[in-house]
Amino acid sequence: MDGGELLHDVDERWWSGTATGELLKALFALFWADKSLASWNNAVKIAGLVATSAKAKSSRSSYWEARRRFVSVAHLWGAWSIREGNFQTRPDVGYDGYADFQSFLTEAEILRRWGQSWRQPRVGSKPPLPSDLWCVPENWEPPKRETGWPETGMIPRLALPARLLATVRPAGRPRNSG
Repeated sequence: MDGGELLHDVDERWWSGTATGELLKALFALFWADKSLASWNNAVKIAGLVATSAKAKSSRSSYWEARRRFVSVAHLWGAWSIREGNFQTRPDVGYDGYADFQSFLTEAEILRRWGQSWRQPRVGSKPPLPSDLWCVPENWEPPKRETGWPETGMIPRLALPARLLATVRPAGRPRNSG
């Protein structure tokens, strides 16, 4: 927040970044629930419903603008969102802030690789994330897991409540029923 220049819009930037993370988290959860439901439109709908129930900012246009602004680091915000904004340390088992940050990067890389490779099985579909995202250096390696470390450095299979899944439909054009 203090990089030598005063940011007058830090609250808006923070909201946009976390909103982008929530969108990617919702998209990834939709992927695990039913790949045909995994779309940015459905992720925006789910994020909006969750925000509305929490009485928070929830307009579709604000989510789309946040995604546009932060898509190049969406995987980092997504990992942050999945962690619910928490970093952990366990000095008693050798799991310090450095190890946890490296585990966070591992989680972000899992999301990045998924988001740049998976696509809907439709003609002309594209991966959810663009090819020009920030990524760790090629020679970077995740930390080796040690006994007693917390469950970090991996992405859990996310589940959405049935009430939210019931509000979305498969991505793409409806099939011709005739």
